[in-house]
Amino acid sequence: MKSVICSLFLATGFFSNLSVQASEQPLNAFDMAQLLMQNQGQLDDSTLMALLSQGIEANIRIEPEHLGVAFWDSRTGERVNPQEIRELIGPVRQDGTWQVLDMALSLGGERLLLDQEQLRLLMDAAFMASMRRPPQHISIEYYDRRQGPTGEGGGVSGSVPDETQTMASEPEPVAQAQPSGRPDSLPPSEDALLAAFSKLGFTAEERTGLYLFPIVTWALDAEQLEAKFEQDLMELHSLGLSLQQLTDDPVIKEDGDWLVLYALGYFEANEHMTGSELEDTRTIHRLILEQVSAD
Repeated sequence: MKSVICSLFLATGFFSNLSVQASEQPLNAFDMAQLLMQNQGQLDDSTLMALLSQGIEANIRIEPEHLGVAFWDSRTGERVNPQEIRELIGPVRQDGTWQVLDMALSLGGERLLLDQEQLRLLMDAAFMASMRRPPQHISIEYYDRRQGPTGEGGGVSGSVPDETQTMASEPEPVAQAQPSGRPDSLPPSEDALLAAFSKLGFTAEERTGLYLFPIVTWALDAEQLEAKFEQDLMELHSLGLSLQQLTDDPVIKEDGDWLVLYALGYFEANEHMTGSELEDTRTIHRLILEQVSAD
């Protein structure tokens, strides 16, 4: 649970859920990326990141930093509960793919155009596509996060935007540097991030049956930031945490081209949460309470 929910307020490359394919399955693009990374003595990390980014853009028709992945339930038209996807992946495959992500992050770090959440979703999608008998109701959509998903997937193989329409809708390129994958001011570690909430003036107290949980998200403008914040709350709800009340008004900081939002809320654990996930939530609650306790 910690690896999943931390992606919502860290997203700096510390935690992730990924999928590895069974050894009898054929290689796909992500296996090739892993093989390239294992041969880093012949290719420097900048070249490796460029290869990975170009491969994604060539196959999915979306620039990596704008790539979104949605899992739809074709029976209901709603998003698939992430808990179902995690159960399909299984702990053995999940543990194995931690090594793949750690390798990628250690080579790319801040230069990687894909953030931690994108990597998790892409690996989940790769797992679905590799299954011998994939669930018939799961339909994957690859979309441009600037435009949002359409709700129309393409089975486990996934649907991608129409190349002609995507190119026509994009503005002419401008001769200026694009912002990096995440703001420079983000705290470098989990401990530093939790401490930042105290420095920003957040205060809270223990409440029976509720858990404190921090969220940090960022975007290039206020509209995108609001949408990202709502998406994070929906993700937490699907994972088992329902927001009851914010402790304070969210704090928004400017960081170059980015707007960074910090929020802290009281959450209630719902029926989707397992015992181990609840224990992770309690740990995060205790750590953040130590930083922001009003006592």
